[in-house]
Amino acid sequence: MSAVKEFDVGPLTWVKSEIDEALERTRASLAQFAENPADGAALKFSLTHLHQVTGALQMVGLDGLARFSEEFENTLAALEKNQIEATPDSLKLFNRTIAALTRYLEELVGGEPNVPLRLFPLYQELFLVRGSAPAPETDLFFPDLGAQPPKLSSSDLLNQGADLAQFVKTQRSAFQRGLLRWLRDSEDSEAKQAMLNALRAIEGTQPMPAQRPFWWCAVGLIDALVHHGLEPDFELKRLCARIDLQVRRLGSGSPKVAERLLRDVLYSIARSRPSSGRAEEIKRLFQLDRHLPPTGVNRLVEIDLVKMRPILRELREMLTGAKDAWAKFTSGHRPALAQFVEALAGLKQKSSDLNSAPLLKLLDVMQPIAAGIESVNDARRDELGLEIATALLVAENALDNITNRKADIGQQVGVMIGRLRSTVGGKSRDDDLLSQPVLDEISRKAQEKLLVAQVVREIQSNLRHIEQVLDTFFRDPSKRDALPTLEPFMRQVAGALAILRLEEAAELLNACQSLINKAADLTYEVVQAELELLADGLSSLGFYIEAIEHNQPHPETLKIIAPVFSRLTVKTLSGPDDEPTQTNELPGNEQGNEAQAAISVESDLAISKQQTQALFEAWQQQPEDTGVREELQNQLESMRQDADLVADKGLHERTAVALDLLNTPENGLPGLAEAISQITAPKVAAVAPSEQATRMLVASSDAVDAELLEIYLEEAAEVLATIEENLAICRAQPHQRDAITTIRRGFHTLKGSG
Repeated sequence: MSAVKEFDVGPLTWVKSEIDEALERTRASLAQFAENPADGAALKFSLTHLHQVTGALQMVGLDGLARFSEEFENTLAALEKNQIEATPDSLKLFNRTIAALTRYLEELVGGEPNVPLRLFPLYQELFLVRGSAPAPETDLFFPDLGAQPPKLSSSDLLNQGADLAQFVKTQRSAFQRGLLRWLRDSEDSEAKQAMLNALRAIEGTQPMPAQRPFWWCAVGLIDALVHHGLEPDFELKRLCARIDLQVRRLGSGSPKVAERLLRDVLYSIARSRPSSGRAEEIKRLFQLDRHLPPTGVNRLVEIDLVKMRPILRELREMLTGAKDAWAKFTSGHRPALAQFVEALAGLKQKSSDLNSAPLLKLLDVMQPIAAGIESVNDARRDELGLEIATALLVAENALDNITNRKADIGQQVGVMIGRLRSTVGGKSRDDDLLSQPVLDEISRKAQEKLLVAQVVREIQSNLRHIEQVLDTFFRDPSKRDALPTLEPFMRQVAGALAILRLEEAAELLNACQSLINKAADLTYEVVQAELELLADGLSSLGFYIEAIEHNQPHPETLKIIAPVFSRLTVKTLSGPDDEPTQTNELPGNEQGNEAQAAISVESDLAISKQQTQALFEAWQQQPEDTGVREELQNQLESMRQDADLVADKGLHERTAVALDLLNTPENGLPGLAEAISQITAPKVAAVAPSEQATRMLVASSDAVDAELLEIYLEEAAEVLATIEENLAICRAQPHQRDAITTIRRGFHTLKGSG
């Protein structure tokens, strides 16, 4: 069995700032609309920004959260069309929804599991405010469907040959007979067993990985019903009827499975009582318990992080400055202590805006202890230095979990204060009252960070010396006498990388050392491309070490050195005149042998919509062509059945309307044209492009490139001017953090635009 993957927050962190900004613009536009309900433009802008949020969430794989955002869009669209009124309660609901989205993303980045069902109460309110029927919880249930059940054994695999369709139809008849008997009498055990036997027989015909999970889980669902793990309620009966539709589809020759139906089956199993072995096996394989909110716990405490975020951002920047100052002081730079004490005072002042009593209490205790640290003896100073580093991490933890009640920040701060005071008083801190697993883990991390900071500074110092010597050689290749003297510095860097267990960086350093040794040879003829490669290697190593110092995730830091490492490896393994051999073969000679993934029913529906539009347009041009009309009718009928399969009530209703109009010619084509457009049009209309955008759409690629370059250069000139102004401020006032922040954001803008 394959394990279910953890949600990767990496892609989310890349776009989160843009999502946050779009949510803030949505809020601002709604506030403008609330002040003047006649301002339709403000409401349209809020829809535009929210549509961007939905798209970004889909892009990073947050399907459940995207569905929540999409329903929010639908509600605002209903408001724009005057289908609902803008009441004080509905406007409050919209603001609560934005706050909940913001908070959910913060928690996700902070390590909370991805459980969209925590948002279901608000999701339900969005439905009810439009007067719609209550939404099913499965709308926000999105387990990873990539897990694969055990393969069928040879004894379970049924070989029906060319008679597969007839076999499935026979089993469907047996399933339907059992289903009808069970619908009449939910206690009929023979009826339930007949349904189970039919699905087991069908499961034996589906060995392919694309379809097997559904049939394996469908058998588990009925098995749980047989063993009294599920209540025979209305929703379960409707779910069994939809399974019958899926069997019908298979019998007609289409193996494609509806992902929504699989999710609904998994949800019922997730909610089932412990029963049969198959159901429990499914729960373990798909880790279904992780996708359900804890029972009896408020699913989402609505704390408005949008208003809190600017304060948190500034506090985090100030805390980073404090940690940098403390790291410098503990490395022997004594003047940094005054900067640290000053940073604590600023943190304390700004924390009052956050209304966090534990954080304020911790800073109250830390400030005088830090100010008087030089008066204590050396042995206690080292111990106290570690405790203050731990306290800084506790403060960071408090900021990261400001809305997380389970984090016990108050208890952590209380224990930390006790440890600080015990260390200052010269008492042992091995008291049970001063120990806590979370705090011990934070203390361990503090020791690691102090070690990493010290080792990183040594690496950076050595790299600067190495680059200075190489710079002289690059300017004048005849001056290669100093190159052999670099070996001790390279060894020191290699040793430091070994301490940090950065094997990939050590390999890159070895490749750079090989090029340096080559250049040091008096008979070596300088090749400019190799010098540039060496410079790139050491430069990327410097950026990599800087990223490690700032605790960037390991996969992201590797991206810094991977490209230049591959080039260096090829260069050092082959001579300058050799052509590197490339191979694209997969391990085990599996390239090209992977089975093509089957299209789901949902994907099929998207194609069907396009085909429906094309058939209707063809019939419009030739109304007398009964063949095209019949194709259109069959297409609509198929779509209506598939809509039932994927539980899309809206699509079912729209296709039913189109079929009625198609079969009543007296209503005319205009009504049918509108009905078809309702089926094929996207749920939220796209924003009309501006005049400039329209002009660029029809322009040549060269013209587009030229215009984009002109825009980029114009913006870049402004950004660089701002950077230069703030650089002057930094030189005059080295501790002016606002100027540093502006410079950093300027380079971030240049990078993003580039």
